[in-house]
Amino acid sequence: MATAARSRSRPAREPGMKPRNDAYTGLLFISFLALVVSSILLFLDNNQYGGKTPPKLNIPALGKSEVPGVPAAPVSEPPPTPPAGGGDTPAPAPGPPAPGPAGPAIPPGGPNVVPPSGPMPPMPMPPKGPGVPKGPAG
Repeated sequence: MATAARSRSRPAREPGMKPRNDAYTGLLFISFLALVVSSILLFLDNNQYGGKTPPKLNIPALGKSEVPGVPAAPVSEPPPTPPAGGGDTPAPAPGPPAPGPAGPAIPPGGPNVVPPSGPMPPMPMPPKGPGVPKGPAG
């Protein structure tokens, strides 16, 4: 019975046979060569310094820098008003937003609104093409 189970599995190798090399063995060899080459290049790069240490950086303490700060941007004049009737001139850029309240934002409906419990309902999916009807009546 044991011989029947063995015959259905992989065939037994002869003692003198070696397994064949495949693509993974080639990739292993390529990665080994890359590791050796990169190690040699790293050694050559490090050897250029000859044991010298890099110069010490002189970083001044915070607030004691001798370099003056950057001056503020000059205040510009407002842009000229476009002529009446439109024309081809572009619209002026909008100004900065008006300052809001200093307190925290209050959600719509008041501060005591409780969000609904349970899972969110699924969102409707848009049609996938120009010829697709837009619903049951479409």
